[in-house]
Amino acid sequence: MLKILSHFAHSTYQKNLASILEVEFYHIIDENNKVCWDEQVSKPNNVFEISKEEALDKQKDFDLMLIHRHPTIISSYEEGFQLIPRVFTEHTWPYNDWNVNTWKENREKFIDHTIFITKSSMQAWGMKEDDKNSVIYHAIDVNEFPNYEGGEKSIITVCNEFPNRDWCCGYLLWVNSTWGLKDVRVYGYSNENIGEACKGLMPNDEIKKLLVKAGAYFNSATASPIPMSLLEAMAVGAPVVSTDCCEMHLLLKDGINALTSNNATDLRKKIIELLENPERAKKIGQRGKQLVKEVFPPERFIYKWKQIFEKVIN
Repeated sequence: MLKILSHFAHSTYQKNLASILEVEFYHIIDENNKVCWDEQVSKPNNVFEISKEEALDKQKDFDLMLIHRHPTIISSYEEGFQLIPRVFTEHTWPYNDWNVNTWKENREKFIDHTIFITKSSMQAWGMKEDDKNSVIYHAIDVNEFPNYEGGEKSIITVCNEFPNRDWCCGYLLWVNSTWGLKDVRVYGYSNENIGEACKGLMPNDEIKKLLVKAGAYFNSATASPIPMSLLEAMAVGAPVVSTDCCEMHLLLKDGINALTSNNATDLRKKIIELLENPERAKKIGQRGKQLVKEVFPPERFIYKWKQIFEKVIN
């Protein structure tokens, strides 16, 4: 049984990690990581809580440390987590020159192996696959998702701290694209100041049920490798309107498996187009679901992560 020291970051992503057999994850609880898990999805049985003090004391009992946030690379090293191999999951897209060189240097200096979640993200960071860098796409099991039915004209977006993360989530683009449209909904925490569109935090399974009848899912992300919320909407078969950047630019084909643009006026027109043409919207959603099935199979995700664990440990 592999024992991996880690911390809470993205519950849907870490749920997939926890599906790897014969692996236990111990999430550190301290002043920076206040919870072991959240309420979005059920906590897997092989994810456990551990205090920072106990983790430091028993550090040699673990096979490796898995880190998901840039600040944790340095803080964990300075706190004394230096006795076991360290793997980092690069969930972000480099944004202009903001800390990019520092973050890149920290990965290369303090991390034994980095996992990028898309090929385009690795390239954007100026890296290539080698002994210290790999690409592992998300895992999406379409069999766990309900099938799209349609019937409503709701426009759904899922994003936490939307206004505060305009730089990567495209909040202002979302505002300019959806103004005046009816039944616009945003699910996630810390969105209270965006008005009546804010519907608060909702469990992942409940959002899936809402997507079954939605008129469109709108992704306005501008600096995200590939949002998990977008892939989950596509896994339902919901018709998607999205920005045309990052990995979306490679995977989404305008008019085929999504409607795409980086212009607010065009995005607004495309949302309305889906709402007014439900049969076409369904066909686009079906092609999107097929894309997710082909590109993000859980089996590949599990196989590649097991390879990395074994490679780094040995």
